[in-house]
Amino acid sequence: MELLLTTCHLGGQRHWFACPDCCRRAAILYLLPATERFTCRLCAGLNYASQQQSREDTLIDRAHKLRARLGCTGGLFRPSLSELKKPRYMRWPKFWETLHQLNYLEQQVVAEMCASLNLPPP
Repeated sequence: MELLLTTCHLGGQRHWFACPDCCRRAAILYLLPATERFTCRLCAGLNYASQQQSREDTLIDRAHKLRARLGCTGGLFRPSLSELKKPRYMRWPKFWETLHQLNYLEQQVVAEMCASLNLPPP
């Protein structure tokens, strides 16, 4: 297995593995049980968990991230948008923008859920 070195912009060096199949640089090589060889993600045909998500799951994840940014520990739609309070160091314009984004995302989540259940959107 070959190791490659690259120099970083701000000094130092970074170590990489060379994929035995395609000779690309890779930080991680994966051992495939069928071939018992180490290969990169591309050659192994692996993808990220987020690439396997449905549109509904992606929207839910984005809404959870926005709720976490607002300091909310409840699930989706809890507490309601009217009950959310501005985090201490967040400016008011950013707070209102985040609330509008969250409202839009939650409407999209409801629409996707209705579509997956063959229900008319609210």
